[in-house]
Amino acid sequence: MATPSELLSPLTNPSTATREAITAAVEGFTTQIQSVVASGESVGGYTQRAFFDLFEAAGRTPFDQQDALVEFSIQLQKTTATDAEGKPLICEHGHTEVWKDLPYFDLEARETINFDPDIPDMNEDERAVVENQAAFMARLSASPSPAFDLSLFGLWMLRSAFEEHKSAPSEIPPAEISRTAARIAAFWIRFKGEEYRKQSSRGVTLPDNLGVSWGKYKERGWRGFNEDRWQVWKDGLRAAHEKFPSDEVIKAALEAM
Repeated sequence: MATPSELLSPLTNPSTATREAITAAVEGFTTQIQSVVASGESVGGYTQRAFFDLFEAAGRTPFDQQDALVEFSIQLQKTTATDAEGKPLICEHGHTEVWKDLPYFDLEARETINFDPDIPDMNEDERAVVENQAAFMARLSASPSPAFDLSLFGLWMLRSAFEEHKSAPSEIPPAEISRTAARIAAFWIRFKGEEYRKQSSRGVTLPDNLGVSWGKYKERGWRGFNEDRWQVWKDGLRAAHEKFPSDEVIKAALEAM
């Protein structure tokens, strides 16, 4: 029986990422988890491994070749996996339904963004992986399916890129601007920027401490989206563009702002 990674492999290559391959992957995931249940194994163990493999596949796939992975994710979420009695499979993680509630997807998404893009010893291949994964999350979040709303992660990435420095973005020496952090922020602007801009215009506040400001801006007391914060991000992206003028991802995002 093919592993989740093997089922996803055709979707990472434009020459094999056909609609039939997407359907086969969705059916394969569902068939596999039914076999897992029949053998007495953990439902959650399989779903966690499956979503880990999904983000691994996204990391191998350039952002402009991820259409099939995005469509697969949307179709999988619409699929109901059932047990031998025809009842929906329930994961022990939060008593969630497979695949509708995407059990363990949120956990794997959080694990995926839990890295420091400014680590100096990351090589180019490692940077490409984290950038591709960020782009995939942004693309999923921009999809019509509300199940994949990862907008908060985007705010965190923008905050990390443009608020952690001690000086204002316009004053940051170019050497301090991480290209990887800026590109990750740029992907979120590219795919979710219009929504973020509207939320900034409305002054949307997030609960608890989810959207608090960092760095020099900590004392501003920001708790979500607002016009001042949007301008800080724009200034930060402009500074990144000045350092990396040939980077089309950063350039396109800045133009979109």
